[in-house]
Amino acid sequence: MSQHTRARSLSRERVIKRTDLFPGGEALDPVALLGDLLNKITDLDAPLSVTISDNSSSVTYLLSAFISKEYEVIDDTVKFGLKRLKTKELRANVSFEIQISSDD
Repeated sequence: MSQHTRARSLSRERVIKRTDLFPGGEALDPVALLGDLLNKITDLDAPLSVTISDNSSSVTYLLSAFISKEYEVIDDTVKFGLKRLKTKELRANVSFEIQISSDD
């Protein structure tokens, strides 16, 4: 299976925004995190998954679910449900899976 990767680096100020939604006043903006990639996707209901990871943990969402909310930032971590990932090590991977089976 081949995998194509395009790395890019973003500043914290670009993807973390001020908000009144959380007590700490900061949230991860998933649209800013995925950036111009979203402009190239014509159907946000396509079965694409987004895996967000740091060097020790990861979480996976459907693309439409991931971009529909903001995620609380506490100190130098982003809160994804029960998991907290380090903002300095955050990586996003958008993917889809295709299975080919024989018609037996």
